[in-house]
Amino acid sequence: MTTPPAISSDTVYAACEDLLSAPLGDDVVVLHLGSGTYFGLNEVAAFVWTRLPARGADLVEAVTDAYDAAPERVRADLEALLQNLERERLIRVVTPSP
Repeated sequence: MTTPPAISSDTVYAACEDLLSAPLGDDVVVLHLGSGTYFGLNEVAAFVWTRLPARGADLVEAVTDAYDAAPERVRADLEALLQNLERERLIRVVTPSP
């Protein structure tokens, strides 16, 4: 099992272009138009989704503040979430300009 990449303060995450998303209560449903696959994002993942595009450090801070959670735990969980979203081609990493 590989370790998810560390969230860099300069790394920007953005939703991919070929998606449709809609709120569903506290959750979000995402349709990947290319594959026709639906994805359900729970409350915390939906919270992150609605803040994209965003820098990794800003996402950690927002989740930590909103859910009154330990930053170390948030960082680890967020790294796993972002890795899963990227693997499913729902988000992409935007390389910051030098």
